[in-house]
Amino acid sequence: MAKTPQSPAQRGRIVLDGLAQGGERPQLAVHALDDTGKVLASVAVGDDGSFPLEAASSERAERILIGPAEAKPDERRKFFALPGAEFRKLTGAGQELAIAAGVWQRWHLLRRCVSGHVRRCFPFPYVLDDLLVSRQLARLPEVRKLVKFRPLVPYPFLPCSPICFGTVEVYKRICCCEPPIIVDPDLPVEINPDFPFPPPEDPLDPSDPIGPIGPRPGPDPAPIELQRLVLTGGAVDEAKVARLQAKALPKRLSAELRREFLLRYPFFWCHCGAPKKVGQGFVQDGGAFSVCWQEYPTILVPYCHEEFAYIVRQPIGGVLVTIYNGVAANQWFSGSAQPTLTSYHFRAVGCRESDVPGEGPFVVLEDIGATPSHLLSTPSQTSFQSVAAPAYNSGLLNPVANPNDAVGQLLNRNLGGDVALQYHFTESMRPVGAIYYRIQVARSDASGNPTGSWTPLPPMIWSTWKLNTAKPGSIALGPHTVGPESGLSMIPYDTGAPLGANEEWQDGQYHGVTSTSGLADGRYLVMIEVFNAAGARLKPLAAPAAEAGVGAGFTFRRWNVPASTIAVPFAALTHMMWWDNRQAVADIVDIQLNGVASSEQCQFLEGGTGDNVEIRYRAYHPQPGTPSFLHDHSLILTRGLNGPSWQVANTPGLEVGEAGPPQPSVSKTLADLLDATPVPLKKCAFAVNLQAHVKTTNGAGTLTNLNAGETAAFAAEIV
Repeated sequence: MAKTPQSPAQRGRIVLDGLAQGGERPQLAVHALDDTGKVLASVAVGDDGSFPLEAASSERAERILIGPAEAKPDERRKFFALPGAEFRKLTGAGQELAIAAGVWQRWHLLRRCVSGHVRRCFPFPYVLDDLLVSRQLARLPEVRKLVKFRPLVPYPFLPCSPICFGTVEVYKRICCCEPPIIVDPDLPVEINPDFPFPPPEDPLDPSDPIGPIGPRPGPDPAPIELQRLVLTGGAVDEAKVARLQAKALPKRLSAELRREFLLRYPFFWCHCGAPKKVGQGFVQDGGAFSVCWQEYPTILVPYCHEEFAYIVRQPIGGVLVTIYNGVAANQWFSGSAQPTLTSYHFRAVGCRESDVPGEGPFVVLEDIGATPSHLLSTPSQTSFQSVAAPAYNSGLLNPVANPNDAVGQLLNRNLGGDVALQYHFTESMRPVGAIYYRIQVARSDASGNPTGSWTPLPPMIWSTWKLNTAKPGSIALGPHTVGPESGLSMIPYDTGAPLGANEEWQDGQYHGVTSTSGLADGRYLVMIEVFNAAGARLKPLAAPAAEAGVGAGFTFRRWNVPASTIAVPFAALTHMMWWDNRQAVADIVDIQLNGVASSEQCQFLEGGTGDNVEIRYRAYHPQPGTPSFLHDHSLILTRGLNGPSWQVANTPGLEVGEAGPPQPSVSKTLADLLDATPVPLKKCAFAVNLQAHVKTTNGAGTLTNLNAGETAAFAAEIV
């Protein structure tokens, strides 16, 4: 039998106090619960506030919940609750059930949005070196143990590029941070029991492997231990860094300075709730992301605030890889921060991006390793294959006019190892007819002219990824023989051949790599030419008629200053580079006591308190004269086991004993060496460590394998 339609008397009505006429009403529901909390019935509230009473007014209903339709009945705090008997009394009398604005306004879903960018950087030693130096961690014992005697210096050109595909997950948490009161300056830094300890990386988790670093050539990857010291989930772990910085604090630090340190790092004193995923979106071209979601308003108490963290994943080779985990790495931001999320994960895939200024069809040398080519000292071209007579530092990176300014600095740096060359071909070079390129190298004479034959660099294999699946691939750029020319490579334009449909190049790839270790040390000329589809060499219209080639409407350009380039009116683009793969020299020759030298294997020095001890040594790079390819050297005396150390080297940036006899170190008296608290020592053993560090770089990092070191030992006694 059909049911009789309900009359208006059989419907209740909810009034939202303070709702303006025509104002937006939240979608509501009414839930009836029995005495065990079981839901007996649930009904929707209409747009006019009315709802059917039959299901909601059961005598078994002990509790009535009124709240947002999207909320579940077990989310009690989101509802307005009243006893079932009171509800039946109000609705049975035909009264309207009014709810105050302070309650129902929280039922409106708000749209929240966050945005930012994602990039990847390479965790080669120099990238981590820059991090360790910038965060004041370079002198920590944990760090020195891992880098041994390698000097740590900031690196000005971090190779980073945008992530152009992937998903971004957004997590939110509430933190309450009432500033602590530091009474006892000797309190341990870790005063907050909630301070996060990042979980160890799971060796079985494919999203957290640590291994070889990307396609970009460079020095060996940083030791795994050094990466784990500061990274978690492919990101810089702010909690790890804060703990290391706490260890770097002086042992006797005033209460005020200790308080300043703690206030700088809320990790130590904030109490935060569990992270909750609130939204997910996609990374766009250029690394940008924007994620929006709806949520109920949050009322924050004093000293409490919202924080957001992000997890970025990329589908790589059929596996979803977490390349950045800001939740695990304790990287939290405000909702308005628009952060740049930096991934150091070796499997992260970025997109090509050029920094060279200029418009129109041109070819330019962009990077040598990770160093912009405007930091190469190269003479002006005089023909397609020659340059002007070199200056004292022509062919070096980071040049300075005055040789003295380079002493002890990473300036006037020679090249060595595998030198990777990245050129920039504008997309408008294709309509000009440029299809192929070839890079060749020849020894330079003292006048800047090639001597001997030109040797072509082997063609490269470039990595790709599919736009729709992010599946990686590779394409060999050459070798091609076209017409009369051989050893050619296809220009890797951003679109079109040799790329396939829906395919893009990965970032951080080079057009040629010179293995300099197989060549004699000295200055060389590096020349690039471009060719059309028939194998004919193309040359700018301004090139001399006598130089072979077909004139075309483009230019070769040299990146001379950061903001601009200059045209090169010749049939090829040629630079001068100077490589030297010789190792530094570090030699402890003998030990002197009061000017008397001894080269005996076992030495026992005896003398009075004022007798002087000196170490005679050599520390230099074999390159004679100016410029010097020695970065610096150190000579350290260490007493006994875990005793004090003294730096007794001569001026660290200067070469010592290169031509002529070895030079004595800074002298120390026996009293200096045996001074101890509370009672001076009578005798002890000493270690001597000499290190010489080169400037040699492949453009991406210092070739530390060319550094040299030597150790010695002696015993000393005051008699």
